[in-house]
Amino acid sequence: MNFKKMSFKIIAIIILFTGIQSIFAQNIDRYKSEIFSEIDTIPNVQYGAALNLNNENENLLLNIYTPKTDIVKNRPMIIFIHGGGFLNGDKSKGYQIKYCKSFAKRGYVTSSINYRLGINKTRTDTDYAEAMLRAVQDAKAAVRFFRKNFVEYGINPNQIFISGGSAGSMTALQLAYMDQNEVPKTIDQKKWGNVEGTSGNEGFSSRVSGVINCYGAMIDINWIKKGDVPVFSMHGNADLTV
Repeated sequence: MNFKKMSFKIIAIIILFTGIQSIFAQNIDRYKSEIFSEIDTIPNVQYGAALNLNNENENLLLNIYTPKTDIVKNRPMIIFIHGGGFLNGDKSKGYQIKYCKSFAKRGYVTSSINYRLGINKTRTDTDYAEAMLRAVQDAKAAVRFFRKNFVEYGINPNQIFISGGSAGSMTALQLAYMDQNEVPKTIDQKKWGNVEGTSGNEGFSSRVSGVINCYGAMIDINWIKKGDVPVFSMHGNADLTV
């Protein structure tokens, strides 16, 4: 018997068995535990553009996070919208980075997006509502972007979830539950457009499969109706702002 050939066969069987065990373990723990130690980051991908409060055309950018060396290509996705009172914040700073990386290590594709910031100086309720509408329009464009490019990024286009913190989570909730006929009448839609907006990737659905709400709020709770997508909410009783 050729000992060298036999040794290679045994090693190959061990590698194959170990690989099967690894895949089986990933299938059990995937999406629940951090099974990937490293992730890949694709920064500053342009997903659209729109006129901002200064009447300038603003490029809309996002970051993408994926598990490194992942063989799965039909993965659920979470899009995170940063907070900051519609005045500040950034996709690349703060809590959302830890959030996106942690879920990417669990096997999800995640993204942190920037959107048009700014509130008119008069600071009326309408000014805030218009700032929120612009954010919703941009976030919808981001959803459409990933549905348009699902093959390139290895995404299941039927499992795109939306999340955010504070103002970003308010945006996520309104994106999922505010219909066109529910947009506040005081908003100047001739200027800013309808709920879908024109921020990019027209022709694709902006519907999400669910909302992960981190200390956000609805304008009107009655906008959530029977048959709408589910929402998971987290909030602390020390929050006196939202």
